[in-house]
Amino acid sequence: MPISLLQLIILASGGPAELVRVMRTYAYEKLLWTTSRVLKVLSVCQSNKPAIVEAGGMQALAMHLGHQSGRLVQNCLWTLRNLSDAANKVVSEGYYPSGLLFTL
Repeated sequence: MPISLLQLIILASGGPAELVRVMRTYAYEKLLWTTSRVLKVLSVCQSNKPAIVEAGGMQALAMHLGHQSGRLVQNCLWTLRNLSDAANKVVSEGYYPSGLLFTL
């Protein structure tokens, strides 16, 4: 299966919202790191970007920017960067992840 088809299957099954829920709910570093890796891959898909942003992905990723795990922080930053164009509308409405501003 081509990766784009897999990404669409994940989208159709509500995957982005579930992944964001995991990022918000759990504290286990390996689970967060793995979830952030999947979000990073999905964040380059034009179909998944809006779904991740609408599910609160920017906020969920920003929650972990102060984490002690460098690999988790790096994945969160890459994913936030990938989502930035899809979240542009949200930013123009006055929201910006405070954790991202602190990190910058």
